Amino acid sequence: MIDFETIVNSLRLAWLKRTFIENDSTLKYYLHHVLKCFGGSFLFHCNYGIQDLTISSQFVTGLLQWWADFRDVFSAEKLWQI
Repeated sequence: MIDFETIVNSLRLAWLKRTFIENDSTLKYYLHHVLKCFGGSFLFHCNYGIQDLTISSQFVTGLLQWWADFRDVFSAEKLWQI
């Protein structure tokens, strides 16, 4: 049986990885444009409540929510909780 949730989560993680490598891509510029007024990619290093952010893109909002949940579960260093 195919686990679609695992497939979607792995695609999200791969997409995030591509946004942090040094290359020029449309998706990378789109993410930086949408998050510009929230600190850009620095937001991925911060503790935030997704309900406090008013992001117009439902895709980016879902990505940030997933990243916050993923980070809380799998991060060994939780510097934002100090």
